[in-house]
Amino acid sequence: MMSDVKRSLGLIDLISEKHMELRKKLHEASGQPVNKSEAHILAVLEANGVLSISQIGRLIGMTRQGVHKYMLGLQTAGLVAPATADGNARDRRVELTPHGRETVRLLEETKQRLEEEITRRLGKAEMERLLELLRGKWLT
Repeated sequence: MMSDVKRSLGLIDLISEKHMELRKKLHEASGQPVNKSEAHILAVLEANGVLSISQIGRLIGMTRQGVHKYMLGLQTAGLVAPATADGNARDRRVELTPHGRETVRLLEETKQRLEEEITRRLGKAEMERLLELLRGKWLT
């Protein structure tokens, strides 16, 4: 049964609540201690290969300084490493390590399992409708 608190929440707060629940489940199921920004950076590197800090920032809508902050943690965790320099010392390039690629794989497998669980609970038609709604433009 839905609590009175959740019943009183509006759309934005409900979406935020579900997002937090999903991120918690993702962390628990995958065992990977990465936050959503770090996971996004890892996914961008997996999809694009070696990138500069500036390129990552442009792709995810974050400042170079913001990306650099996350890179320090990812590098300490052994998930990314400096890539061979291309002559531009100012704009450092990074790539996934083998551990980083494995982490991305585990996160993607976990996301797939969570989506399958949600589909089982909602039903295929409802899940397709939810995805259609979420992919739509409702803010512009």
